[in-house]
Amino acid sequence: MRLSCATFLGLAVSTALALPDAASADVHADRVAAVKTAYQLSEWLKLVKPEEAGHVQGMSKKPQACLDALAAMTKEGRADDDKLGLYPEMTIASARAMCEKTLVDARAFENAVTGREGGKRSAVEKKFKDAGAKGDRFKLFVDNELSGFPWYASGCETEVTDAKDLARAKVLFQWTNGKSGGTLVSKYTFAGDTYKVSARELFTEAKAYASCK
Repeated sequence: MRLSCATFLGLAVSTALALPDAASADVHADRVAAVKTAYQLSEWLKLVKPEEAGHVQGMSKKPQACLDALAAMTKEGRADDDKLGLYPEMTIASARAMCEKTLVDARAFENAVTGREGGKRSAVEKKFKDAGAKGDRFKLFVDNELSGFPWYASGCETEVTDAKDLARAKVLFQWTNGKSGGTLVSKYTFAGDTYKVSARELFTEAKAYASCK
């Protein structure tokens, strides 16, 4: 069957007109998801104290995204008492109130954690400066102490914790989880204030210890 040009254009127009409905549904789903994310954060903030958390910078973007999503819904003509279908009785108005409070709480939480982490970093930096560490070696030890991985001397039997011993070490090792389920043994070889790293993933404890040389 042949379609006339007019018929073809009519089909094209009707298809084009149908697309915004699907796109609009996707946009609305994304906005509701932003509200859900903010709600989950609000619940998390009730359970966790700033001194128990770390690396939370950017947290306040979640409730802000929620408020932006709700503002867009309102602009499209949705009423404050419209339900979002997320949690029992959650409306645009109640979600807005929740996100406003979560934004305030998240900013305060971020500031508390950032202040604590900044103070801890300063103390760690002073410790390694006093020990004589400089350059790449200094940065490595500071960042590592804040992330919590232990250092080992050759043989991997003895943990090295003293800042002065780390600052003058020639070779150090770390054990971490490998991508394939084994033990990743990383060897750090130092030359002055610089270092090189080589690593092997091993699958028995005996081989891991044997590689520490």
